[in-house]
Formats: sequence, C-alpha cells, structure tokens
Amino acid sequence: RIQILFEMMKSLSTIGNFLKAIRPWSFTISLCPILMASLLVYKNDPKMNFGIMSFMTAAVVLLHAGANLCNTYYDFEYKVDTKENGVDRGIVDGYVTKEQALNGFWLLFTFAMMFFGSGVALARQAHVIPYFLFFQGLFIAVTYSTVLKFKHKAMGEVIVYFAFGPFIGLFIFSTLTKGSFSMLPIFLTSPLGILATSIILANNIRDSGQDLKAGVKTLANQMGVKSSLDFYSLLLLLPYFQVAGCALLYQLNSLLFVLLLAPVSLYWAAKPHRSTNPNMLTELFPDTLFHYHLFAVSYLAAGYCTFV
Repeated sequence: RIQILFEMMKSLSTIGNFLKAIRPWSFTISLCPILMASLLVYKNDPKMNFGIMSFMTAAVVLLHAGANLCNTYYDFEYKVDTKENGVDRGIVDGYVTKEQALNGFWLLFTFAMMFFGSGVALARQAHVIPYFLFFQGLFIAVTYSTVLKFKHKAMGEVIVYFAFGPFIGLFIFSTLTKGSFSMLPIFLTSPLGILATSIILANNIRDSGQDLKAGVKTLANQMGVKSSLDFYSLLLLLPYFQVAGCALLYQLNSLLFVLLLAPVSLYWAAKPHRSTNPNMLTELFPDTLFHYHLFAVSYLAAGYCTFV
C-alpha cells in the first residue's frame, strides 16, 4: 500500500510539473477573446451551440499550451534558456525533460486537432474560414520558435497581436455562425490583442540583454529600452481609442464604460518612465499581466452588458 501511495504521489508530482511547464496562467489570454466573440454571437443567436463553442475553446487552449511547450523546448535547444540565466524554467529546472517537452507539445497539438475536428463534426458543416484560421494558428505555434523563427526576427509582437486578438475572435465567431465573416469580432478582440502584445513586449524588455547574447533579435533589443518603453506605454493606451471607435461605429454604447479604467492604464503607462526602482524592468512583466486581466475583466463585463 505504501508503494502504491508513493507511485500515486509521484504521478501527481509529474502532472503538476507538466502543468507548470505549459504555463496555464497564460491561458486566459486565449480565453478572453473567445468569450468576447461568443458574447457577440449570443446577441444574434441566444440558442448558439455551446457544444461547438466548448470543443473550439478546448482546441484553442490546447494549441496555446502546445505553443508554450514548443517554445520551452526550442529556447532550451538553442540555448536561449540555460541553467544560469534561463527565464523559461520548464526544462532547466527539471519540470519536464527535453524529451517530455518534445513529445508533449506534439501530443498537445494532436489533441487540439482532435477537438477542432470534433467541433467541425458537431457543426455538421465545413467552412473555409475556421479551417484557415485554425491551421494558420497551428502553423504559427510550430514555427514561432523554430523553422521560420518569428521570435528570433523581432516579429513576436506582431504574431502575438494577431494570434491572441483578431484571429481567435474571428475563428470563434465564424465557427459559431456557419462560416460567416464580419469585421466586428476583429474590432472587438483587437484591444485584447494589443494588450497581449504589451505582455510579450514587457517580457522582451526584461530579457533584452540575455536575448541579444543568445543571438535572438527582439523588438525590445533592436529599439533599445527607452524606445521600447515608449512603445509599451502606447500599447497600454491604444485599446481605449479602439474601444471608443468600435462603440461609436457600431452603436455599442455600453462598451464605453470600460473607458472609466483609462486613468488606471495611464498611471501604468507612465510608471516605467518615472520609476527609480532598480528592479523596475523585472517587475514590468507581472505588472503588465495584471493590467491585462484588469482591462479584460472590465471589457468583458461591458461586453456582457452590451450583448446579453
């Protein structure tokens, strides 16, 4: 019995380490545009198929998890992350082995395709837009850190904006509306994509010196810290202009309530420029992550009031 208990504890520890490696705290960055696009669909079709939505949500989150683990594997493989100075600690701290990471991200991608296929089967109709966006997402997830190496060519911010904003928004909208295309889900999820971009930029500003030593070109180390912080501040404020424009263009007045949060974002945008804290760049990433979720919760609440 003691041996069985020991094996169970070992298995639970392995699962826990795997969950740490795939960084589940980041999944809300996928879930928020999914929820916003779903609220839009619900407004026009209160009987929308929640089964299809669940399958497609699982597909997106599994794709995101696979991309995280793929990035962990190739950052270790290319010596971007090492025991001494690695930021992604998945492999270097032994949460997963190199082989487990490699097998794990392919397994996650496989499960993502299975859930996508199940959602398509449940919809009983095949449409071009969901197929195009899903496999484009899979392509980006695989090539972000290897092959095309978008991450290494100062294109990470551009990729993150589209992947965690307009692409997810249009994918969910089109899946739930039998292949329809509309600019509205793109406009609605664009602010979330911009703030997701601010997260990756904050991460790259913090790691700019280390990335440069590893031969990784990011927007942060190409622009320099000062210019990167200026761009970072712009990214925190730009979503409010987008929300205001979208609300006025489509007469979605309840969305304007999110503008009440603008002074908070203005404070956060100015904070890096006036801070004398030597750890400011280290604290930038968690601060930006918190700001994203603060905005996202407020934005989704405004979206709920608008569409439900």
